This record gives sequence, structure tokens and C-alpha cells, in this order.
Amino acid sequence: KYRELNGLSQRELSSKLLLLGVNLYHSDISRIEANKLFIRDFELIAICRVLNISYDALFENTSKYFE
Repeated sequence: KYRELNGLSQRELSSKLLLLGVNLYHSDISRIEANKLFIRDFELIAICRVLNISYDALFENTSKYFE
């Protein structure tokens, strides 16, 4: 959602993450978005930084998955 709102393709997000020292391929981002790949905390922080969102915003409306 936030990647698309920022007008970034998965490849573009991957490139911006690499500038921060986080090596996630566009295929990894696809798997993350499909809930098929777990990500590490530092990857999550970098994604939030690139997308200019807070950590909390990323997890809004997700409590239903933990009931």
C-alpha cells in the first residue's frame, strides 16, 4: 500500500533500500508483500525510512491477525 502510494515499483524500492545498505531484491519485496517472506527488524526500519512512514503506520489495522 505505502509503496504504491509513494509511486514506487518494487525495483525502485529495492534500489532505494540498497542506498541504505539493505539488500532486498525486488523478488524479495514481492514475497514480503505476499506474506511469504519474513523480514528482519533493520529491513523494516529501512523500508519505513524510504517510504517516509512510521513503524506504527505500517502495522495499522493488523490486530485482527493476532486474535
